[in-house]
Formats: sequence, structure tokens, C-alpha cells
Amino acid sequence: MWPALIELVPKIIGLFDKVIPDADKRAEAQEALTKLLMENQGKLLDAAREVMVADAQSENKLTSSARPIVVYWSLSLITVIVLASPFGLATPILSALKEIPSDLWTLVTAGVGIFMFGRSAEKAVANFRGGK
Repeated sequence: MWPALIELVPKIIGLFDKVIPDADKRAEAQEALTKLLMENQGKLLDAAREVMVADAQSENKLTSSARPIVVYWSLSLITVIVLASPFGLATPILSALKEIPSDLWTLVTAGVGIFMFGRSAEKAVANFRGGK
């Protein structure tokens, strides 16, 4: 969803150029659009953070470990492919990966992306507040 929305922004701004002749009003509209997108992104990140916190605080070990397990699995898979590549052994692995349905890849990449972004944001906030 986000990539499609991001791709629309230049088109919307181009539309502003055509339908809002006043440069000041056009700048206001662009600023309002930017503010709206930033608020929306903030809400999405807050929701993702809440899910991650709930998962991490879960008493169920599998639930609290699911995201880190997926991240470690992904990193392991990438490492295996890189190490197998010089020996010509990466082709069967990559062929098998191509057979995975795109919806499953979307689910995995979104989960890993949210986890990685959430951890980075968490650490940035802690550093900003003076913690570690």
C-alpha cells in the first residue's frame, strides 16, 4: 500500500500545479498533503509498535519470539545463498524461493520490515531521550 501511495504523491503535486494557479495556495496545499501523509505514517508506526510491544510482552514464548525468529531465519537464508553462490549452488535455492507465493513474501517482508524499523525507531527514541 505505501509504495503505491508514495508513487502518487508526485502526481498529486503535479495536479496541484495545474489546478491551483496561486503559488502560495499551492504551497499550502502541498504542506497540508505532506502533513497528512506524515500523520498517517505516524499512526501506522504507532499501530505497528503496539503490536510489537504486545507480542514481546506475551507470556507465550512462541508469540514473543516470532518476529526475531523470522528476522534470524531471513538473515540465515541470505547468508546461505551468498555462501552457496560461488560454488554454483545458489540457483536451486533461488528457484525454490521463486515458487513461494507473492502474498507470503509480502507478509514476511512486512513483518521483518516493521520489526527492523520498530527496533531502529525504539533505539533512536531512547538515544534522543538520553538512554541507551
